[in-house]
Amino acid sequence: MTFQWKSGGWAIRTMAWKDDMLAMGDAEGRIVIWDLGRRQSRHVRASRLPVVRMTFSRLAGDHTLAVLHPRELSLWDTEALTRQHQITLDTSRSALDMDLCGVSPVLLTNDNVLRYAPAAAKNTPMLENDIPLLLNAKKVAQLKKDFESSSTENPALWKIAQRKVTASPSAGDVVDLSGLKNHMLLSRFLGDISVCHLLAIVISVLSGEEESQLPPDLQMFWPSPGFRERELQVTCAACSAGNIEESRLVERAVVAGGKAKDRAVDRLIGSSDLRHASMKAALLVSSQENEQARSLIKLIATNLIASDMIEDGVELLFLVKAGGDACKYLQSQRQWDKSIVYAKMGLEDSEDVLSKWIAHLSYDQKTQYMYAQASQREWPVVVDMLSGCGQAELARLLLRASTTSPPSSSRGANSPADSEDTSRAASELPPAE
Repeated sequence: MTFQWKSGGWAIRTMAWKDDMLAMGDAEGRIVIWDLGRRQSRHVRASRLPVVRMTFSRLAGDHTLAVLHPRELSLWDTEALTRQHQITLDTSRSALDMDLCGVSPVLLTNDNVLRYAPAAAKNTPMLENDIPLLLNAKKVAQLKKDFESSSTENPALWKIAQRKVTASPSAGDVVDLSGLKNHMLLSRFLGDISVCHLLAIVISVLSGEEESQLPPDLQMFWPSPGFRERELQVTCAACSAGNIEESRLVERAVVAGGKAKDRAVDRLIGSSDLRHASMKAALLVSSQENEQARSLIKLIATNLIASDMIEDGVELLFLVKAGGDACKYLQSQRQWDKSIVYAKMGLEDSEDVLSKWIAHLSYDQKTQYMYAQASQREWPVVVDMLSGCGQAELARLLLRASTTSPPSSSRGANSPADSEDTSRAASELPPAE
């Protein structure tokens, strides 16, 4: 049989075929069902969103049709052309793919979740034995008790318990961090990554030793000297790489300064874009000590930023030692992460940029805010947030360790106000069970 779409009509996006049933979906959410045996066709507007994919049930004699749209999945009875089941996603998610297991839809979404939605069992409660171990509150509580007592029949937990730290301070620790280290060990085993990251930051700050350096995925919370040294090494190495965006590399090299800037100049001299690269290399090696020249470059940088050429303007500001202004411009454009990275890379004093970044995190990034406060030794704030989100035991451990730690050399001795805040946070903790 031959079918012809009307001129200027629907734009077919996908089709599916089973037995004598041919289904087609278009860009406006309509589906057409052709019964080839009866030579009949029917259509319905399934959604306002385009049809992404269609598939029939693989069960013999069953013509249930699954229709996928960007944010919804529907099951259709092709005989009666009625909707049997529908899954709708919120606007923050979108569907990537789907299939049918019998007549039960399986949906893959862009938040890395595989959804299985059997219509017949949608109101059936899940048995406790079917709940995954780390999602079962009773079993997790038992795991914590077994870890504390070091007596368990779980072989994986037993191996973790053998790595527990003793109560005496280990070599290099200026305070007893055993409780925090053991809690981090258990959190990693239970998959509580946010708590594990927080404890890694706390232990690194309280120990004050180079060997307790945070991993690269927490580099944002490194002290500025270590952060600057690593970024300098990475940028220098990147200058020798072939497949890399040259403009961004030069920008970071100017911010880092020193050897990175020299390597960037060498790369520009050998660039294939001879005219533009040579002019930029000449600018980077020229002297900007003259006050009139510095003022003119600042004016040019400001005009570039106002014209939405932010990267070029930021690069010029760092070139004339006005990196603080560059970071403020980045923050005004809501490029918060970039502002703190550049501040730690290229500013001697990044406190002002850091404080504004932390204030920004406090609005809708509470976990990152807690990490940042811990990296700044703001223990009363961290203890208060932990106790407010049901982590009273962890708050007590942190309170005990922070009140016995010596003052940080980078931030000076703990002031009476800090001690008063810590005492107040301690008094607000719920009693131990």
